[in-house]
Amino acid sequence: MAHEDALADQRAAVRQDGALEDIVVGSVRIQHSSVDVRGARRRKPQLILSPLGGDSTAGAPVDPVALVLAAAGTQASEIYVRWPGQKAAELAPLLTAMEASGLRRDVNWPVLSEPDQAADELMLRLSRHEDASGSPVPSHGLIASLPAIDQERHGLVAALQSEIECAAARAIHGSPFDVRYRVVEIMTVGSTSRGTYLAFPTDFDLVVCTEREQTGIEHTDVEAVCDRIIKRVKGTEPFEHFVQAAAPPGASARELPRVALQFLGPRGPQSLVARYDLVWPSVAGHRISLLDVTFGKLGQLIGYETWLRRQLESLRPQWSARLRDEIRAAKAVLKRLDLYGSARSGLRAHAVEQWILQGFNYRAPGLPVGTLDSALRLIVEEATDADPAGDLAAVPFEDYKSRFPLWHPGWWESNAGLGINRRKIDLWDMLGDGDAGAARVRWHKLVALALAYVRDHSQSGSGDLEDLARSAEMVFGTLIDTRRSLGS
Repeated sequence: MAHEDALADQRAAVRQDGALEDIVVGSVRIQHSSVDVRGARRRKPQLILSPLGGDSTAGAPVDPVALVLAAAGTQASEIYVRWPGQKAAELAPLLTAMEASGLRRDVNWPVLSEPDQAADELMLRLSRHEDASGSPVPSHGLIASLPAIDQERHGLVAALQSEIECAAARAIHGSPFDVRYRVVEIMTVGSTSRGTYLAFPTDFDLVVCTEREQTGIEHTDVEAVCDRIIKRVKGTEPFEHFVQAAAPPGASARELPRVALQFLGPRGPQSLVARYDLVWPSVAGHRISLLDVTFGKLGQLIGYETWLRRQLESLRPQWSARLRDEIRAAKAVLKRLDLYGSARSGLRAHAVEQWILQGFNYRAPGLPVGTLDSALRLIVEEATDADPAGDLAAVPFEDYKSRFPLWHPGWWESNAGLGINRRKIDLWDMLGDGDAGAARVRWHKLVALALAYVRDHSQSGSGDLEDLARSAEMVFGTLIDTRRSLGS
């Protein structure tokens, strides 16, 4: 892709002269650099720790105390380490001393490693962390303004999700459908599966991964197998409890809604989708989405879901919950600005998830997980031409996404037949549905959101998502007016 070529060109150009200032302590260099450890340009200088050149005996011995004093003098909130693997023994005392001074290793960094990273190279990041609660990070205030979903309703969602997956397995495995189309995997996926949905009631997504492409699957076979799944689900307590809690005002307390097929057909080149709604006959015109069942050769969907579940499960419960909340806050404010969802040509759910997750790669948030606060600050630091207090203009979207891509994880999982470092899918390319003009407008609005957040909301941590969205709309108008006056 063009942005990958641009990043490669950047690396070739800037690695020759990225140093802005060097501090040498014994055999270690602390470098202020306009190039980060990936070789990408940075507007905000990076602090990079590395050994001096030569073999392991070159230079003076490592002095951890002197190194810590030098690092402290920079008042850095994050330090990156690029270190040859054969010198790992020399690195250990430095990390111990740094962590004793408050700069702790980000053990979860990076979320995704660089495809071209040398196998014998150590790349680490140290940063200053907030306290264990995580509340000092300003986006905590935005999380507090999210629509509340109590634990009882979370439990209703989880129970019905499990029931849908089990019902599908019982209806499909060993059936004529399975024999004909060779079902590989049955899995619930999406925001509901991962606990990043915005409100109750939510809908469910089930993937039936087959060896046959969707173009070779008969629609009548899909409808028949879905009817069996729906029949099994409707006869369960989790379904009854869910629909009672989801019932609209005016519905009878004992009324069970009808499950109606709303759509059956292709969605994109790979997916065949059957979509079902809940319909309450006593409430005219009221229906809500219940279930999408997607059929086809969909290793990429299974791979992504598997990858993200592993990420969430690898974290301590408090940080897994915090990461989910940060993603929910990002979805909520982007939705308010028409930047979220395929209907608005915005970022899809998995792209927003990766914006928060991979933002952790590019900027230390002060927590063990990515945050909306850090993702927005990165845009201000790296995509604007002036101080947040002045008149601003966004740098080109193409420039930003070439330096901070959002790679699609899971796409290259081995069960999809791809090697682990074949990264060709940048989720930024989904903004504007691939149309450069539409993407540019949405990028300017995203920059306006970041500016509004840093200017008006991040210092006190007060305000809510609605206040932030209103501020962003005002900044967006100013930003567009500025660009028009400059003729760009």
